[in-house]
Amino acid sequence: MNRFILLFAMIGAGFASAAQVVSISPDSTNPGLTVSTVITLAPGIINNGHAPNTPAEVFLKQGVDTIFTDAFDSTQIYPGVSGHSDSLQAAFTIPALAILGWYEVHVITYDALSLPIDNKMSYGFLIFDPNSCPVPFNTTASNILETSAQINWDPATTADTFRIRYSVVGSGQYQWKDINGSGNPISGILTGLQPGTDYTFEVSTICLGYHSAYSIIDTFTTVANPVSCIRPFNLNNTAVTYTTADISWSPLVTADTFRIRYSVDGTSNYLWKNVNGGLGFSTTLSGLAPATAYQFQVSSICTGVSSGYSPSYIFITDGNCVVPIGVTASQITASSAVIKWSPNVLADTFRLRYRQTGAPSWNYKNLNGSLLIDSLGLNNLVPNTNYECQVSSVCNGTGNGYSSLVTFTTSNSVANCIVPFGISSSNVTNTTADINWSAQVNADTFRIRYAEQGTPNYMYVDSPGTSGSLATIGNMLPSTTYDFQVSSVCLGVSSGYSPVFSFTTGSSPASCITPYGTSESNITGTTADINWTAFVTADSFMVRYSVYPTSSYVWKKISGTGGVTSTTLSGLTTSTKYQWQVRSICSGVPVSIYSVSDTFTTAPFRMANPALTSMDPGVISVYPNPSSGKVSVSMNADRQMNVHLVLTDASGRFIRVWNKTLTRGSNTIELDATGVATGVYTLGIQAASFNDRVRLVISGQ
Repeated sequence: MNRFILLFAMIGAGFASAAQVVSISPDSTNPGLTVSTVITLAPGIINNGHAPNTPAEVFLKQGVDTIFTDAFDSTQIYPGVSGHSDSLQAAFTIPALAILGWYEVHVITYDALSLPIDNKMSYGFLIFDPNSCPVPFNTTASNILETSAQINWDPATTADTFRIRYSVVGSGQYQWKDINGSGNPISGILTGLQPGTDYTFEVSTICLGYHSAYSIIDTFTTVANPVSCIRPFNLNNTAVTYTTADISWSPLVTADTFRIRYSVDGTSNYLWKNVNGGLGFSTTLSGLAPATAYQFQVSSICTGVSSGYSPSYIFITDGNCVVPIGVTASQITASSAVIKWSPNVLADTFRLRYRQTGAPSWNYKNLNGSLLIDSLGLNNLVPNTNYECQVSSVCNGTGNGYSSLVTFTTSNSVANCIVPFGISSSNVTNTTADINWSAQVNADTFRIRYAEQGTPNYMYVDSPGTSGSLATIGNMLPSTTYDFQVSSVCLGVSSGYSPVFSFTTGSSPASCITPYGTSESNITGTTADINWTAFVTADSFMVRYSVYPTSSYVWKKISGTGGVTSTTLSGLTTSTKYQWQVRSICSGVPVSIYSVSDTFTTAPFRMANPALTSMDPGVISVYPNPSSGKVSVSMNADRQMNVHLVLTDASGRFIRVWNKTLTRGSNTIELDATGVATGVYTLGIQAASFNDRVRLVISGQ
């Protein structure tokens, strides 16, 4: 065996760029033993640089398994030799559970620039089972023909069985042949080989059921002459398009006919094609589906007899930006599903659309195509519900159509923390309503938000998840439409709100709630009528008012008997802004809070002015009122004069100013207030010593 290893070391040194270890002796041992060795390197390696620094730089290696030396000495190999020699002593302790077989021998040395060099010897050291027969050596290949070869080993090796394993170089797909060891055979014949092909081979022994390691790998090449009617090999494909593929096989096979069978990979729904053997060793498959993996095999037929089919070869048709195929739904739960499609479709973006079956609109999700992912998860689905979905590929911003429709049904079980569904309202009164949702949703808390329709002034109610799927909301106004939504909250994280639902409260008056719908009318210089909704009843109402923005309130109590919804404030000051509120009072019930504050401004003090004959009520006319911004003012004058018109907001801020000239007699002045925000304004009219104001409502464009 030593002679065999030394021979291989010299061969290895010729093709391994770092094969600078020449030999190791002893070169084999059993697991669990310690062996002292002498490792010889090529001449001058150590003396031209320097030896390893640590024991971690001398080791045996098989794959990822490494055995480091216990200790080494690179200076005292031969008595009388000073300095470093070309050899070093190294001791290795082999673990009891070490993997059997061949190990590389590695020695790290350093060159003159102190750069590390990994010197190694492949197949340098053998760890073998003490119960096994010796590993065959001096293996060779001879009598090599187009489809056969003879494998030989040293006659000194004996065994119950010799096992040859061989494969096409680079394929990793081994075949085996066992030779009975009776009579000490020294060779075995391999048949059924492919002509013009490189093979590797190894030989091991089997004794009493114990297998030795394989011998050092060797190679041979079969003769490259055409052979008739053997099984085709070297299958390949070229020029693959969306629907076609050119396929070929080795020209070293001849036949009357070549028969190709092909199918979608993973299926046995074969299609067949025959090719005249005299026309060559290739053909085109057509009518294929895009973005699909196909497998094909080839057999040779001579005088009606088939060689049998070759191993399968797989190719994939072009799938760039085609409509996704093979769309399926899987991993379906009560609230989620995974949508998958063929991984052979390529696109910039995949767009998935889904909805409850029959719903009027779709939901959409996009997936970046560069991630090379062929599936997308859907969440927040509704339990026990039919869904339909489709997938499209998008390239350069253009979609290529959606796939066939795929349907699935979520499971009929409780879902955690999804957006609530099955939402409705019930038991609606003039101030309260019950909100309901499906009991198939679990959450720590359910949060309801509601507001008067068209406003963002939400009120919120939190209902513990343990309280079921119903909550009561209140503090609403009679005869009012409300929008509401429900969300589930788990560990402080919201699912997001459900779609918007609506209900309208009852139209009967509510007792003792805060009055609303406040307004003013008949405002003079010293009086004003204030009003509130007729949908609030009470034993009495308390009104408070003060000059805006002070809190020097005056209170007025009004009996609620007979459905009173207004009162008159008197003793006011002219040209003064007031604020007011009202609340309800009922026996045995806490008083309500005050209504939202409302304001008005009293009329100015009027002075007689003979210059204008239009002072009587109804003679000065402002129209239309409310106005979209275009306003006409009509009045009479007994002589020519200038008039000054000022538009102010509720805070007294000047908005627009116009200076006009009146002629004697009837006058109509056109004012343009377009662009002024919607609201209530005061139009002041001043002429000579005359000063009057008119309330003007701008209602928008």
